[in-house]
Amino acid sequence: MSRWAIGIGAAYQLDRFRFDISAEWFAAVSMFNILEPASFTGQSTGASYQNTFTAALQSVLNIGIGVEYNANENTSWYASVTTDNSGAQSGSGVNFAISSIDYINVAGGGIFSIGRSKITLGLGYAFGSSPLSSTTSPILQAVAGGIYSTATDSKLTSLRLRAIFAFLIFFGIPS
Repeated sequence: MSRWAIGIGAAYQLDRFRFDISAEWFAAVSMFNILEPASFTGQSTGASYQNTFTAALQSVLNIGIGVEYNANENTSWYASVTTDNSGAQSGSGVNFAISSIDYINVAGGGIFSIGRSKITLGLGYAFGSSPLSSTTSPILQAVAGGIYSTATDSKLTSLRLRAIFAFLIFFGIPS
């Protein structure tokens, strides 16, 4: 299911520095069924189960800022901070996602020219947390013998570390 999305960005060069800013907005998506599997009979209980997977997304705005410093003709340094907000709605009654983590991403590194080629090296770190969704799942209820629940103050925390490596080889005719 597709909804509207709009993105915009701009850059400004000031001597050896380039400043970048960007934003992207995604429209909300009303609740819809992702899968509607046929009901089935549990082997241990003999009871009939139906578990339709549903989703709904709230509107999302993500922003990013970055700076690149051109140290010399062969070396540049960069740093950025971006958001990666989730459209998932914790506690909305949907059962597709268990969390709606909104991440903050921080990255930095260098770009190095070697002849007509470039190598980019860097590190990225992302962190975020959100409350766990308190939706009910008929499957989890059956497996847990009807006593499945999530504490109201349960929180999911996530950290991601990312290594950045890119290599560009220019095969064109030099200008």
